[in-house]
Amino acid sequence: MERLSIYDMIKMGEGQQLDFKHSISDAPKIARSLVAFANTDGGTLLLGVKDNGRIAGIRTDEEIFMIETAAHLYCKPEVEFFSNLHKLEGKTVAEISVEPSRNKPHSAPDANGKYMVYIRKKDENLLANRVLLEVWRLQKRNAQVKLFYDTFIEQIFELLQSNKRATIKEIAAKLKQSKFKTENIIIKLMIMNLIDIDINADNVYYYLKTESYSENELQL
Repeated sequence: MERLSIYDMIKMGEGQQLDFKHSISDAPKIARSLVAFANTDGGTLLLGVKDNGRIAGIRTDEEIFMIETAAHLYCKPEVEFFSNLHKLEGKTVAEISVEPSRNKPHSAPDANGKYMVYIRKKDENLLANRVLLEVWRLQKRNAQVKLFYDTFIEQIFELLQSNKRATIKEIAAKLKQSKFKTENIIIKLMIMNLIDIDINADNVYYYLKTESYSENELQL
């Protein structure tokens, strides 16, 4: 995020790379925000700021300790962060910055204590799905991907060119293929940087990253 004053950040409102927290009383919950930033585009937590942008201030030592606990004990693997304290209206606001991670995926406990992988989408922390997790796993291994252009792949491209985006279920149903096979092809096309993913609270969509493609691009 471009370096802005705290007041400028507050005016922007919560979003993809910015989250406000009035206070912290739950380390596992704040860990979900930290891993979501680390797994996506990075971002900044402003502690001591209400959802409406009003300055509430924090109890400095307690809040910073809670962030450290969340980052080092409840994020797997640990999430690195940088902190700065600001005096605003006679109160303390903590600026917690998280960079996009090279060591993703990071996970944090859900409400039931089960470790899950979160990503950031606009102002929400959402669960990563199997497709994205498998893409990350293969990328981390520098796995070589090979696909040969066939009718199924051609139909996927034509469908996404026509509909702009579609779910795995929609693609599999329209092309009369199994969900498992469709997912595996989409995973490889994502690794090849031809298709991207759009995770929302209600569904997960896939879309073409490029309007042009060729048989040669797939014969790697």
